[in-house]
Amino acid sequence: MKFTVSAAAMRSALTIAAKAISSKNTLPILDNVKLDFPEREDPQMTITGSNVETTITVALPISEAEGLKSICLPARICSDMLAQLPEQPITFEIDTESLNVEVRYQNGHYSFMGEFPNEYPISESPDADALRTTLDGALLNRICARLAPYAANDELRPVMNGIYFDFRKEGLTTVSSDGHRLLRWIHSDIVAAEPGAFILPAGIANVLKTCIKSGEVSVAFDATNIHFTTENEGITITCRQIEGRYPNYNSVIPEGNPFTLTVNRLELIAAIRRVMVMSDKAAGTIRLGMKPKDDSVSVDAQNIDFSTSAEESVTGTHNISRSFRIGFKGEFLRTLLETATSDQVDISLSDPSRASVTTEHEGDDSILLLLMPMMISD
Repeated sequence: MKFTVSAAAMRSALTIAAKAISSKNTLPILDNVKLDFPEREDPQMTITGSNVETTITVALPISEAEGLKSICLPARICSDMLAQLPEQPITFEIDTESLNVEVRYQNGHYSFMGEFPNEYPISESPDADALRTTLDGALLNRICARLAPYAANDELRPVMNGIYFDFRKEGLTTVSSDGHRLLRWIHSDIVAAEPGAFILPAGIANVLKTCIKSGEVSVAFDATNIHFTTENEGITITCRQIEGRYPNYNSVIPEGNPFTLTVNRLELIAAIRRVMVMSDKAAGTIRLGMKPKDDSVSVDAQNIDFSTSAEESVTGTHNISRSFRIGFKGEFLRTLLETATSDQVDISLSDPSRASVTTEHEGDDSILLLLMPMMISD
């Protein structure tokens, strides 16, 4: 068989499909990508990569096609080959009996062996009763980018190792938590025809944010799998969802915290970065301190073992009625503040031992960030 394809287009498609290929596969055939050729008026090729639990398929146009049949090609060899070729048409000539593959380009050719696709796993289609909806690709990208860092990596509680998508008639809520911090994002404009939920593995969320940038994404999910399909980019991602019941995330969010600190987000981030230089590297604790009738918040850190410390003051308004000091893991507080987008944030507090809740000071109140404190000694 024979076909011609753009080197750059195939390189891009292969890069995306190969994200599903594991470095150590239980089945040797999974070291390959599978090439299929669906029957269409405009000739097309799909490249599929899989590790059984996750399958990624990318479609791209071809030309001068003859005698097309499915075949598996070694992913590493194809990737290394395409990485060296500048943009140009390249022609594949494949003997469908011996599976010898000749790739001809402007000044030369490559030769290697393919494999029969018989043992390659077949991607499961959504069940007939699967719940279906659509999401904006740019929004899905932002959800994955913002929430994936908050997911846990806990073998004992696998349900925490992903992003929870909770579809209800009043809107979509996405949640991610590692037990120390939590991000809840409410999308009231996304209304589901019927309620449903799934837990998207954080690793797949990281794949989605690099593969899907825009356009409309069709989402279908059943009791086992989640399917994402985008027409304009020709990408289909099927993954196994994390099984289990996600914890009641609303029950851990404190309500009615009496104290509120309003502070410039970027100034506080910069202060945290500076004082963390002198913090205990193992614990990474920083402390926020406030006093009544003082429009500022102190940010300090210390390392008792090495007799180092740092402190600075950041302008902020609050309604603290008594001297108040609370400790946080500095890295967690910094990344939490970087997730927000407004110039100023409101940090509501109750007690040095209870969780803080951070929200945007103006405008978007759909994002809520929770952070558990660390015990400190005054």
